[in-house]
Amino acid sequence: MRTRVATSLIALVTLSSALNAQLPPRRQPVTRPPTNPGAAQLPPEAPTVARSLAFRRSKWSSEAYTIMSAIRVPTGGGIVTSSSYGTGTHAEYRFSEQFSTSVDVTYSPLGSAGTSGTAEIGTRYSFFTWDQKTRPFVDLRGGYMRLSDLGETGAPGPGTSSIFGSRYSHGLGGITGAGIEHSLTNTFAVVTELSGMRSRMTTRTSTGSATLGSTTNYWMTTYRFAIGLKYAPVRALALKQNPGQ
Repeated sequence: MRTRVATSLIALVTLSSALNAQLPPRRQPVTRPPTNPGAAQLPPEAPTVARSLAFRRSKWSSEAYTIMSAIRVPTGGGIVTSSSYGTGTHAEYRFSEQFSTSVDVTYSPLGSAGTSGTAEIGTRYSFFTWDQKTRPFVDLRGGYMRLSDLGETGAPGPGTSSIFGSRYSHGLGGITGAGIEHSLTNTFAVVTELSGMRSRMTTRTSTGSATLGSTTNYWMTTYRFAIGLKYAPVRALALKQNPGQ
């Protein structure tokens, strides 16, 4: 009896050893150390944060535009409205995403009003930041204006032509305007603006004052439409989800 029990135990041990020999060896898990063990794993950045880090926009920008003006000036026969056409440049420095200071210079040599030019300085407020593709804004500026206008001083007679007089004036005024910027790329945008300027003008020289008006000081109103291209340089930055790497 004891011999049978011993024989059975020996058979079970032998069978267990044979089965273990048939099984493949168990693989140990491989752990790879992090590239920077001291750096904490940060969550992905929000889209707005990523955009602000992807580009750094310059505080300076410039713009070139075409300007069309309607000028209302007093003459000897009342108020006369004439048109002029020209160009302008705009330089801007941003204090924040929405507030900036600006300088404008315009020159309008074409049109029935003669020639005119302005030098302006003021502020601009944008209702949205640069994250928005379309950004309405308002302008408030003060400016210096000069005007050289023409007027007919005599009726043509037999064998004669009309006689024209001229008047050169200058003065200070205020400008208000509203417009829209629409981004084409990260650096270029189309800008349109409607503005009005009210100036107190002083006549320096005049010929043919009977037609152009003999007053030394007068108020002049100018309505303007401008369309131009704005350039705002940006610098690309390398983005990292984990700044510690």
